[in-house]
Amino acid sequence: MSTPRHPELPAFVPPLLPGPGETAVPPLRGPWGFWPTAGWGAIIGCAYLGVQILVTIVSVIAYGVLHHGQSLRSAGAAIAVNGSVVSMAAILTVPVVVGLCLLFARLRNGPKLGDYLGLRWPTAGAFVGWCLALVVLIVASDCLTSALGRPIVPEVMAQIYRNTAFKPSIWVAMVLAAPLAEEFFFRGFLFQGWSQSPLGGPGTVCLTAALWAMMHLQYDAYGMATVFIGGLLVGAARLKSGSMLLCVVMHATMNLVATLEMAIFFGSGLIRVNPL
Repeated sequence: MSTPRHPELPAFVPPLLPGPGETAVPPLRGPWGFWPTAGWGAIIGCAYLGVQILVTIVSVIAYGVLHHGQSLRSAGAAIAVNGSVVSMAAILTVPVVVGLCLLFARLRNGPKLGDYLGLRWPTAGAFVGWCLALVVLIVASDCLTSALGRPIVPEVMAQIYRNTAFKPSIWVAMVLAAPLAEEFFFRGFLFQGWSQSPLGGPGTVCLTAALWAMMHLQYDAYGMATVFIGGLLVGAARLKSGSMLLCVVMHATMNLVATLEMAIFFGSGLIRVNPL
């Protein structure tokens, strides 16, 4: 016995064709796949490095002019821990990285731009829950660091803070600029493309955390491992909440605590760094 068809539905529905004066609308697609996302991401990464290198070169030249007789090596070493230069580079990368993330996401005729990059706020419960988890991680990390006899504030960050002529610039760079640029890239553009690929959500959380840790070459292995664990937590928050803005807040909170520790420890005299 054959299954009866609905009398009002035709057996074949022809594709909709544009009428006179209308243009055909291309079908929506998902986000960029794994390799296109990696390719666009490489361009964004190169642009990020390009800004950093350009700021460094200009700063080294200026330093050499102001300090006659200094070798390029000495000038480079001084600039590497100069907080004003580090802050300037971080701030200038924001429009470049964020702009390219928006552009490459827009080029894909797929999810809306806000959905692609996770530009939405999480629920109140998710926000509170993930922020509490972050507080637990920060406290546990500091306790473990102290138990191992390691400094709470890495020496390189202490030097950068000490050699910042205008202290508010390092606060802007750490608490605003770095979280915006890095989260748009890692938990925004890369995360969406890779999580929808065969890599999946958990694999993307691990991969983005690893890449994020690798870019913090100023730290030793312990410091990079700490960044990786933080990246796992922030990536899990992105995966579960769908909000990249939550990741920005969590990243900014981590950096705020780190900057506060630098200011408190340095102001109390517990950190002593020779000026360069």
